Amino acid sequence: MASATIALSHDPLPLNSAQTLVTSSEMLASSPLLVSLSSSKTSGTKTKESLLLHFCAILDALVVFFLLLVSWELALELKEAKARLDSAGVKLIAIGVGTPNKARMLAERLPFPMDCLYADPGRKAYDVLGLYYGVGRTFFNPASTKVFSRVEALQKAVKNYTIEATPDDRSSVLQQGGMFVFKGKQLLYARKDEGTGDHAALDDVFEVCCKVPAA
Repeated sequence: MASATIALSHDPLPLNSAQTLVTSSEMLASSPLLVSLSSSKTSGTKTKESLLLHFCAILDALVVFFLLLVSWELALELKEAKARLDSAGVKLIAIGVGTPNKARMLAERLPFPMDCLYADPGRKAYDVLGLYYGVGRTFFNPASTKVFSRVEALQKAVKNYTIEATPDDRSSVLQQGGMFVFKGKQLLYARKDEGTGDHAALDDVFEVCCKVPAA
């Protein structure tokens, strides 16, 4: 039976773009002097709050963009490895925590073979495989620093990225992925990403599923 390599990313399949922050002015029913002072103070406070909210929205968008870009980088790496996997009789299956329409977006823009791509909006496969999730793993695990050694690969992946790839559920970007190789029901290789961009080395995967049998 042929082997199967399954890669789970922390979100190559997303939506939503930006949030518009709207503040409404309030009316103070009191003396003219009190109204004048209060409206001036309220306006200044609201301006600061609005700027802070806009800054947080921009920061949030940048963080989500970077985390998703790491996923697109992995998808691109897997796409380039597919020919070698095919020649060894290994089927590639990529699973992302997003909706089917977002999976289609990645497949068309990267591009990535649609027949290898699966959407898992509820992250059920991730839960079954015990993959890591949370703020600590995503931002503060030492393993996450590895991604900064792959600047060229990230630059290559960003060329076809779109802001429309931002997820509805922002918490999905906190999901870490992993790489697994099965032969039938037998698990030949398993590795969980310890942090953002801490992907399995494909040379290790090739060693397991693509090595030439000894004569």
